[in-house]
Amino acid sequence: MISDQWTRENLAWLGGLLEGEGSFCLVTRALYPRIGMSLTDYDVLLHAAKISGVGTISGPYLRPRSTRPFWQWHVQKKNHTYALSIALWPWLGMRRREQVRHLLKEALVNKSPGLKEFCSKGHSLKDALICANGRRRCRVCNKARCAQ
Repeated sequence: MISDQWTRENLAWLGGLLEGEGSFCLVTRALYPRIGMSLTDYDVLLHAAKISGVGTISGPYLRPRSTRPFWQWHVQKKNHTYALSIALWPWLGMRRREQVRHLLKEALVNKSPGLKEFCSKGHSLKDALICANGRRRCRVCNKARCAQ
């Protein structure tokens, strides 16, 4: 248990909120799991963050052509994402459960977290070039770019 706020009622409330307003996703660029949501009601978002006991709130932000600010709450640490996903499981619908399954399978079983295995064109990055800034570059794509 991460938070003393993890009562059955609070987790059911948070699960319902995330079912309607949240997302369980894998940030593909770095292969880390993320649970998050964006809301215009700061008090509701603050309550959700308090119940979870994890994550960060950022904002306020303004969307183009909107007068209402919104805030974001994200949980990105693997152990927190895993624990919260499992705690919320009973209150999630089929679609969200499938997102959680994908999240846990891809992010938490991955042996090299934070590193992609393939470039955007599908080439292997096992023998990637390492740039001065520390980023990896696909050798095949780099060769094609240099030949142009």
